[in-house]
Amino acid sequence: MANSFTCTKIAKYMNNNINFKLKINYKVYNILIILFTMGICLLFIEYLHDGIKINNLFSNMLINSYYFTIVSLFGIMFYSIQYISMASWSVILLRISHMFMFLYPIFSTILLLVIIYGLFSNILYFNWSNIELLDIKSINYDLIIAQKNIFLNKKFFIVRIILYLLFWFFFIFKINQINNFCQKYNKINYFNINLKYSAMFCFVFGFTFPLFAIDVIMSLEPHWFSTIFGWYNLSLLWISGLSFITILTILVKYNNDCFAFNENHLNDLATYIFAFSIFWVYILISQNLLIWYSNIPEEIIWYQTRWLGGYYKLYIINIIMNFMVPFFFLIRKQFRRNYKIVSLVCISLILGHWLDIYIMISPGVIGKFYKIGLVEIGMFMMFFSMFFILILKKLEKIDIYTKKHPYLSNSIKHEI
Repeated sequence: MANSFTCTKIAKYMNNNINFKLKINYKVYNILIILFTMGICLLFIEYLHDGIKINNLFSNMLINSYYFTIVSLFGIMFYSIQYISMASWSVILLRISHMFMFLYPIFSTILLLVIIYGLFSNILYFNWSNIELLDIKSINYDLIIAQKNIFLNKKFFIVRIILYLLFWFFFIFKINQINNFCQKYNKINYFNINLKYSAMFCFVFGFTFPLFAIDVIMSLEPHWFSTIFGWYNLSLLWISGLSFITILTILVKYNNDCFAFNENHLNDLATYIFAFSIFWVYILISQNLLIWYSNIPEEIIWYQTRWLGGYYKLYIINIIMNFMVPFFFLIRKQFRRNYKIVSLVCISLILGHWLDIYIMISPGVIGKFYKIGLVEIGMFMMFFSMFFILILKKLEKIDIYTKKHPYLSNSIKHEI
C-alpha cells in the first residue's frame, strides 16, 4: 500500500499548485565524477603504455555512442507506450523517462560525428566504402558489394542516418512541447494530442529503428544479412532502457523518501525486465537456428568470426548476464520487489548489453581477436558517468510529477 504520508504530501502539492523537486546527495555526484576521471586516466595510461590504435578507438566510440543513443531513445519509446496503453501505474515515471529525451541530441550528435568521420577516413565501414571493391577490373572487386552499392554508398548512407535521427528528434521536440503544456494547463485535449503523437512515433519508430540498426551495425560486415537483426536491436534497446530507468528511479527514491515510487512500481518494472529478457534470448536463438538451418555461406560467416575467432567466451558471458541472471533472480515475486536484487540484475543487464553491442561491432572493425582492456573500460566509464550526471542534474531542476495527468493519483496509490 502507498505510504499515507507520501500520499498526503503529494495531495497538498497538487492542491497548492507548487513544484515537487528532487534533491540528489552530493556524494552521488562525487562518485560519478570519480568514475569519469578514472575513465580518462585509463585511456591516458593505455596511450602511454601501448598507444591507442585508431580502429580500436573508433570501435569503442561507435559502441558507446550507439549504446547511449538508443538508451536515450528509450525515454520517448517508454513515454509513448505508456500513453498509448493509457497505463496508470507508470505515470510517476513519465517525467524520469522524459529526461532521457533531453540526452538524445547529445549522444546522437556524438554518434553521427563518429559515423561520418569513420566512414570518410575508412576507419569504419571500409568493407564496402572502398572504391576498388566496385571496379570490375580490380583484383579486389567484390560482386556482392557491387550489387549492394545502390544502398551502400557514402552519400545515401549518411542521408539515411541523418533522416532517422531527425525524424526521432522531431517527435521528441513535439512531445516535449505538448508535455510542457500538460504541466501548466489541466485540459484533456493536450492529453489527447500527446496520445496522437505517441501513436505516430511508435508507428514510425517501429519501421525506422530496425533499418537504423542495420545501417549502423550490420553494414560493418556487408556480406552478412539477417531480417531479425533490427528487431534484436530493438529488444536490446528496450531491456537496456528499462535497466537504466530502474536504477535511476531507485537512486532517486534512495535520495528522496517522499517520492511515491514503491515496491509495487518496482515489481512492474522488474516484470517488464524479466519478460523482455526472455524475448531477447528468443530472438537471439531464433536468428542462430534459422542461419544454422539454412547453412548459407554468406550468413554463417558472421557466426564463424565470433565463435571461431575467440569471441565465443564473450558470447557465453553475454547469455549468462542478459538471460540467466534476470531469469533466475526475477522469477519469484518477492525478488522482484527487492530493491537490492533488482538493482544487481539491472547492473548485470547494463554491462551485459554493452558487451552484446561490443560483440556485434568489434569484429567488423578490429577483426577476429578481441581485447577488453583499458580503452574499453575507460570509454564506458566516461559515457556511463556522463549520462547519469546530466540526467540527475536535469531531474533536480524539474517538477518530478506530471501533475495535470488524469491518472497521477492512481499511480501514486498503485498496489498489486
